[in-house]
Amino acid sequence: MFPTLILTSPETTGAAVKRLQRALRKTGYLDGPADGTFGPLTAQACFRAKWWLGYPEEKIDHVGGAQLLALLEGTAEPTQRQEKLRAQRLKQKELETAPMRERALDYGLTEYAGIPEDPAFSNNNVLTRKWMGSDGKAWTARNPGPPYCSMMVSSCYIAVGSVAFAYRGWRYPYVPALEAAARDGRDGLAIIRNATVAKPGDVITFRWSGSVGQHVGMKVRNMKPNERDEFGIGGDFLCFEANTSPGNDANGGLIVVRARRLDEVNEAIHVGR
Repeated sequence: MFPTLILTSPETTGAAVKRLQRALRKTGYLDGPADGTFGPLTAQACFRAKWWLGYPEEKIDHVGGAQLLALLEGTAEPTQRQEKLRAQRLKQKELETAPMRERALDYGLTEYAGIPEDPAFSNNNVLTRKWMGSDGKAWTARNPGPPYCSMMVSSCYIAVGSVAFAYRGWRYPYVPALEAAARDGRDGLAIIRNATVAKPGDVITFRWSGSVGQHVGMKVRNMKPNERDEFGIGGDFLCFEANTSPGNDANGGLIVVRARRLDEVNEAIHVGR
């Protein structure tokens, strides 16, 4: 039976320690040598391994034991909870180094996708109440609040630290104002050549009539040939949008990822800060 290894004085030594150290080194958690001594570096490696292997926080410590060794050597499978926690931590690590546009998109998909209006057709939901404060609570189907597609985009970028969307307290609730700032190169905003080369999280505005943008969302990715969105609609790219639906592009009440065509695009915008 594999022993439980902890920091002691004098430090524990032997074949069991060396076996654990080799497993920790092979999986990338230990930078030091497999010298057979359970010292501070090995204890820290055990802590690091338990974190990335998906141990619950209350069970993460500097102890090496049979369960940890089995996971490191691949003779045991992680539990469903461990797999879920590991995936969450890896995703968080990726987001910490991801571009701001990707973090803004992820925030929106996590926090806002699918939230309903209450009541229906009122433009009243968690997002608009958060934006407007108490003013939004009285909105009804007969007395609806303003469209909130640009509120959603602004909220996502502000949440991940964008200076552009919080510049002097300004938050771009109005699509034409956002487009004008990007055309002028203000607040770190810049026009992208076209929506095809825009990247995940870049801002896309849409126009069906008139001369200025009427709706806005964040690009998710380009679509594959013959691909359809959840509504069975094809297009050139997928876009994450608020206050939309297949029957009402710019005031449809849903927060969803949907297909869009390039001929609907007015501007593609990169948020630089």
